[in-house]
Amino acid sequence: MLKRLLVSLVVFLSVGLAGSYGFMGDALAAPICYFDSVDEVSVIGQTGKIHIGSFNQVYAWVGTYLIDLDFEDTYDAYDGRYESYCIEDTYSPDNEGGYALYDAEGSSANYEAAAYLFNQYASSVSSNAERAGLQLAIWEAVFDYGSYNLTQGNGNFYVYDGYLSSAITYANTYLNSLTSFNPNTFNASGYGLVSDDNPLSLDPQCYQDYIIANPIPEPSTMILLSSLAIGLFGIFGIRKKFSRGFK
Repeated sequence: MLKRLLVSLVVFLSVGLAGSYGFMGDALAAPICYFDSVDEVSVIGQTGKIHIGSFNQVYAWVGTYLIDLDFEDTYDAYDGRYESYCIEDTYSPDNEGGYALYDAEGSSANYEAAAYLFNQYASSVSSNAERAGLQLAIWEAVFDYGSYNLTQGNGNFYVYDGYLSSAITYANTYLNSLTSFNPNTFNASGYGLVSDDNPLSLDPQCYQDYIIANPIPEPSTMILLSSLAIGLFGIFGIRKKFSRGFK
């Protein structure tokens, strides 16, 4: 029974590994997985007036975006709802086709900084102010990477005076942690960029793209799991051989 279970595990992980390589393609350009649509379900946070990219004086929801992903044309294990944060500046399309999930690792420093903030704080934020603060920090990291100032009139992203004051307090704390961020050492492969267009392109369409925890295992993880399964299978074979010898 144990042998049958181990054989099944090895086969399962080997198939998963092959599929993982097929999804990955080129680290910097090819999408990990295509999906048909992104539906923005809701936002948990606060509202306030912001300047973001090409949009001036936008009164927007700021916080954790709950999005519904529909991979490919049929249901698979990655379909479902995910907590995410916005990384671009235009309004979210409903049921737009042609979206893809890109690996944040190796993308660019600003997107890896967003992944770092997601990694550090997304699992612990609970209040609306904290959620809004994390979204503000991620926008600032993406639009003004390396020069962080949320005060009105500063940079490509800022908050208008009198808005989101409690969220700004949290955002500044999160942004201050980027002093420990190094794009050369931080592993951002656990996070994906949900994008209508490759965020690395010079002229992205920017249909309010998102960052999420990557639902697809990275190849190195699959290799490790496959090796572990094969090792267990080998141990089982040795044990069986010795048990026969002592009979």
